[in-house]
Amino acid sequence: MLVAAVGPNYELIAWETSNWRKTGEFIGHNWLATDLSFTPDGKRLASAGPDNQCLVWDVATQQQVARFERVTTAFSPDGSTLAVGGSPVFNLSTSSGKGSSVRFYHAPTPKEVEEQRARRARESSVTGDPRQHEVYPTNTGAIKEWLVLAPVPWAPTKDYAYVKELIPGEGRLKPRANETVSIGGTDLAWQPVTLKDDHRLTYDDLSANLYQSRIGIYAVSYLESETDLDGLSMWAEINDHARIFLNGEVVTDHDMWTRSEEIRVEGVALKAGKNTIVFKLINLSGSWSLSLRFTDADGAPIPGLRATLYPGE
Repeated sequence: MLVAAVGPNYELIAWETSNWRKTGEFIGHNWLATDLSFTPDGKRLASAGPDNQCLVWDVATQQQVARFERVTTAFSPDGSTLAVGGSPVFNLSTSSGKGSSVRFYHAPTPKEVEEQRARRARESSVTGDPRQHEVYPTNTGAIKEWLVLAPVPWAPTKDYAYVKELIPGEGRLKPRANETVSIGGTDLAWQPVTLKDDHRLTYDDLSANLYQSRIGIYAVSYLESETDLDGLSMWAEINDHARIFLNGEVVTDHDMWTRSEEIRVEGVALKAGKNTIVFKLINLSGSWSLSLRFTDADGAPIPGLRATLYPGE
């Protein structure tokens, strides 16, 4: 028999009651989970709480298999149905009635989750998503020049992880290479990074050991455009909570702890001259990576666009 409880840093901890051996930790909530429910076979755990997340976990791997936006949850006695107090953001079959405040979902098996991901990929190729056609490489328009500040201290809050400013005025940062910032009594330097073969920025690209949990990472780049451009696509690869600013304005937020995935933001505009990108990533646990690229609406490269490490005067 398994039991679970909330740890001091909002992680969930599970034990086997026959010997009280710790069987795993589940990291994903940024506030205290108040509802915990195992399936009868102990293979799935559902958790929910005031951070407005209901997360479904594979107990063996400690990986998320589904997510809903709501604060209460419970499995049915046979483990085949999950009840949550709100609407889903993960596409599962539902038997809820229109306008009901509690919805019921089929609890997916790992095989069903993989089948659904494969189906979404096939559907994207049918609708003409340029990423599904090998016309342009996946690193088309990728930014490979970054100024990186890390590890920035971060502590969980009741809001989504990206909401709290870790540096005052973070959206309008314009650092220079090796410039230092004092945060919590510790001096951190903006480290210049030029990516080579891969377009992903990871902890391995930095000189310090940044394979750390519960930290913030800021990555800044300056994009030079020869003319005003609009109707662009911005592609961001994210595996944690993140917020991206362009010229001081929020372009997109990402509020899920997931496997690395690329999201597309359409209708992005760049001005002639220098544009400042601030990519803020919150890493809850283990490894982290990010990437950012710009293309036209069809996924093609943008002539005359280049990234630099220099903010200018």
